[in-house]
Amino acid sequence: MAVKVDSKKNVKKRKSKKGKIGKKIAGSIVSVAIYSLLVVLVIILCIRGYKIGLKIFSEEGGQPSPGADVVIEVTSGDSTADVADKLLEKNVISDKFVFKIQTILYEGKFKAGSYTVNTSSSPEDVIAILSGEVEETEES
Repeated sequence: MAVKVDSKKNVKKRKSKKGKIGKKIAGSIVSVAIYSLLVVLVIILCIRGYKIGLKIFSEEGGQPSPGADVVIEVTSGDSTADVADKLLEKNVISDKFVFKIQTILYEGKFKAGSYTVNTSSSPEDVIAILSGEVEETEES
C-alpha cells in the first residue's frame, strides 16, 4: 500500500482555493447586506415622502370642523415662517414646514392686515384669505 504524500505545491493550491471561495462568500454576504439596507432605506424614504405628500395636499385644517374663528395679524415685514408661527400658535395649522410648502405651491403672497380665519379651514383657504384673494366672511 502506497501512501500518497501531498507536495507543498498541492497543499498551497488547496488552501488558496479555499481562501478564494471564502472571500467570494464573504463578499457576497456583504453585498446582500448592503443591498438589503439600501432597499429598507428606500422603503422608509418612500413612506415618509408619501406621508408628507398627504399632509401637503390635505384639505384638513388644524382642527376638526366646526373649529373656531381666530384673528391673525399679518404685518408688512412678516415672512412665511412668521405667518406660519402665528397660525401654528392659534391652531389653524398643524405643521409649520408643510404650511411653508403649501404656501409655495398655492402661490401665497401674504398682505398686511387683520384676518379672521377658522381653525378648521383648509390650508388653501387660509392662504387665499391671508393673501387677500378671498373675503374672510366667506364660508370655508
